[in-house]
Amino acid sequence: GLAGEAKFLREEATAEAFGVGRTALRQTFGRLAERGLLIHRARRGWEVRTFNLGEIESYLDVRDALETLALTK
Repeated sequence: GLAGEAKFLREEATAEAFGVGRTALRQTFGRLAERGLLIHRARRGWEVRTFNLGEIESYLDVRDALETLALTK
C-alpha cells in the first residue's frame, strides 16, 4: 500500500468484514487486479500493490489539475 510494504488480503476475512460473499469479492478483486491495484498470489491471497512516492505525486498533480479545471467551468 501507501506505506511501501506488502499487505495481503485474505478472501474469507475480507468478505466477512464487508458482509459479502467470497464469489462477489473475488470478482471485485479481479477487477482491481486488472487495474493494477491488487496482485493475486497463488495460495497466498491478494497483495495490495505498493506505490512509490513518484506515483503518488503524479496522481496528486493530475487530481489538482482536474479540480482546478472543474472550478473554472
